[in-house]
Amino acid sequence: MTSAVINYINNQEEHHSKKSFKEEYIEMLEKYKIDYDAKYLFEWIK
Repeated sequence: MTSAVINYINNQEEHHSKKSFKEEYIEMLEKYKIDYDAKYLFEWIK
């Protein structure tokens, strides 16, 4: 593993205190221009 991946894994708790998994996932879909319909992604827990 590269040091960047190890650092990413080690800092998940801090990372997700700033950005939710949902936000990160949708940003990734949009970044790579992946078509999606939000109603089919997940049933988000509030």
